[in-house]
Amino acid sequence: MPVDLVLDLAPEVEDEGTPPPAGQPAAIVVRGAEQTVVVEHVRTLPGADRIRARQRAVRAQFGPGAAHVWFLAKDPMQFARCGTLQVKPRGRDKAVHTTIAPTAEQLAVIAASGGVYWLDGQQVHVPYGVHDFVHRSEKGEDWDFRDWRRDWPKDWRISHPLPAPDATRWGLVPLSLHQLTGTKATFSLREAHEVMQALEDVQRARWRRRHADARELHASRQARPTPPPPAPASAPSPPRPAAPQARSGTPEAAQREKPSPPQPPTGVGVPSAGTRPTVPQTDSAPPSVGHDGQPGGLAPPPLPRHPPLSPPPPLPAALPDRAEPGRRRGLRMVLRQLLRGKQE
Repeated sequence: MPVDLVLDLAPEVEDEGTPPPAGQPAAIVVRGAEQTVVVEHVRTLPGADRIRARQRAVRAQFGPGAAHVWFLAKDPMQFARCGTLQVKPRGRDKAVHTTIAPTAEQLAVIAASGGVYWLDGQQVHVPYGVHDFVHRSEKGEDWDFRDWRRDWPKDWRISHPLPAPDATRWGLVPLSLHQLTGTKATFSLREAHEVMQALEDVQRARWRRRHADARELHASRQARPTPPPPAPASAPSPPRPAAPQARSGTPEAAQREKPSPPQPPTGVGVPSAGTRPTVPQTDSAPPSVGHDGQPGGLAPPPLPRHPPLSPPPPLPAALPDRAEPGRRRGLRMVLRQLLRGKQE
């Protein structure tokens, strides 16, 4: 496809009657069937006012559809100021893009609908806007991740094909000079724009993933029971309740209140071990006994006092002769011993 390649001096010379700035080379005008591109290759950009005047002159001379671009030499100080940005466009490999802080003159070119590009050997850097921001926590979301996602609240969005004026910084897409010209001898940013569009597609998917994880984190924390806060160390412990007093109706109290049996009076005979004392019968019923062998709810009455034993009546001096001789002698001996003990 035939193109016209011409050199054009600064058009504002005729309009304003002032010479072009010293050291500014002539612009290269490439006229094709579909597009006219005016390429400015300068070492440093002129002031913002001269940039706007040059843009008006190019549009007036070559039409409103003419592309006015500025190619700059790579400035090591500007390129090393903002670091890099790791990106992974959809359908492409991971890449590292340089980011820069634009100057007032570079912002003036963008505001005039022009383009700013950097030449670095055989590479051309095409800018797009990087807008840094922090995700806001919406209802039902938690963004304070404790693992490898701790930096997810910090994010960015892209503005293209020209960086927006309010961009935090500019990211640069590296392309080869052959990718800009191809075989048509025309200036094309198609591949750079495809990379920018792929970055925007990944941006939407990245935001959906991060918001979904923030909602999942919030839901997991709501389902988990919250442990009670620990009690302060200096807080006094509550007083322990006093043990209940045993009532008189309990078995222990009945045993404590049971009186000891009285001692027999002095001089009263005590039955021998083989003789069972006689206990007077009373009409009162015996105390109730529980299932476990212990007395019931009422305390048993005290045992009655035993009356003093009276001496046995005197026995006849002689027993009937009908008794057997052996038995009579035995009884006589027992009775004599009892009487002898009483007399003593």
